[in-house]
Amino acid sequence: MLQALRDAGLSVAVPRRTLVPAASARSDAQGKGVCRRMLGEIDLFQPFTPAELDALAARMRRRRIPPGVPVVHQGDKGASLFLVTEGIFAVRATLEDGKSVLLDRMRPGDIFGEMALLTGEPRSATVVALTESVVYELSDEHLRPLLHDRTELAEKLSYLMAERARRNAETRATALRPTPVPPVPHRGDLLDRLRHFFALPPHR
Repeated sequence: MLQALRDAGLSVAVPRRTLVPAASARSDAQGKGVCRRMLGEIDLFQPFTPAELDALAARMRRRRIPPGVPVVHQGDKGASLFLVTEGIFAVRATLEDGKSVLLDRMRPGDIFGEMALLTGEPRSATVVALTESVVYELSDEHLRPLLHDRTELAEKLSYLMAERARRNAETRATALRPTPVPPVPHRGDLLDRLRHFFALPPHR
């Protein structure tokens, strides 16, 4: 039968398949696994349940950043956070006199952009890859359903945001000396901004 079909110039119908290289599939799965484990170790994500962390990690977008390429620019609008899983980043701020100052370095396990994610405020610094790097991006659209389902998360996140803002201010004070550092936002102010940005119901 098969020979007769071949003699007639016909081929046997077979199901179409999309081939994905095993190495790529394994790499993506491993990357998501690393992303999930790192989220579980970051203070800002402690209020979330394991299931919620699984859902957030699954939705985060993987981005490979070549050396010398900025991920965010100071002053730009943003509504996402970045988790570093590979590489090293420089965090730089441009002062009023035009001088660029190194504020910090980000390494695997660090996050940046949390204030933009949770309040929608402009980026406070420019973050540039120093090496071939990989980040996972979490957008406000991924977080919004969780905050509306569990409004108490806003209270917990505001405490953690205030503490992170205080630590960041201490780091910047050393880098910017003698330039004054902007005042550290109060927890209540951060909570109000978070509720407004995500259109959460007022606190009762």
